[in-house]
Amino acid sequence: QEDMYSNAISLPKVLATYVPPTLELPTSMYVVGSSIGEAWNTWKPLAPVYGAEGEFYTIIYVPDGGTFKWGEAEMDWRGYTNVTEFDDKANAGVSEASSDNNIQIANGGWYTLHVETQLGTNDVKYIFHIYEAKAFLIGAVAGGVWDDSADAWALTAPADATGVWES
Repeated sequence: QEDMYSNAISLPKVLATYVPPTLELPTSMYVVGSSIGEAWNTWKPLAPVYGAEGEFYTIIYVPDGGTFKWGEAEMDWRGYTNVTEFDDKANAGVSEASSDNNIQIANGGWYTLHVETQLGTNDVKYIFHIYEAKAFLIGAVAGGVWDDSADAWALTAPADATGVWES
């Protein structure tokens, strides 16, 4: 191998044609799946987290082995590989379904899905936190108690998607 040398050159005018993409946090989020409304047709919107730009949440029921996808708009079919990180606090047993990029839940039940987004250098990162779903009564209906999650006012989750949360 021979060393090659050259003199230094100056390029007075160089036009760059690459423009990096403008990244923005999403303003909406949806889920669709095997047990959400009419299976694979109902795009359920997630609620924005008050005071936390780019964060969303919802409560969903997923049976054993049930699957779902997500997107920033209806018909935006994103799946398991589009999620940067899963934070499975409920031991739901999250995995990728066999070859269709669906998000699969091994252990069926009611779950709170909290999606946190962050701007990366070249992309948006999506962190899916999965918690056991809980709901509570507060305010006048709870005897004037405004505590956000007083165990005495917890609702009981139904056995499946056809039931009703009860106090």
